[in-house]
Amino acid sequence: MKKLLLVAALAASTTLAACTTPLGQEYGTAGALGGAVIGGASGGLRGAIIGGAAGGIVGGVVGDQQSFRNGPPPGYNTYEQCWVQRVPVYDNWGRFEGYGGRRVCR
Repeated sequence: MKKLLLVAALAASTTLAACTTPLGQEYGTAGALGGAVIGGASGGLRGAIIGGAAGGIVGGVVGDQQSFRNGPPPGYNTYEQCWVQRVPVYDNWGRFEGYGGRRVCR
């Protein structure tokens, strides 16, 4: 019985760690708690373990999908490649002062 609880705890922690967004983690935690309560009421300890695991998986997936519903968060561009390029800096009279950085994106 203790081994079963340990396996269930490890499965639940792995499932919640796989949620990539904070909203996915919140939904996963709520789903795991709800699934454990419902499963425990109908199937005892074994039902609580199965319900908690299933609720955590479904809640995490739903939460991750809700996070990206209106597009990715700001600054989350996978297609845009940016870097800082070293460029010479001149003063108002055209004299060289040194090098500075300029953000360049493709």
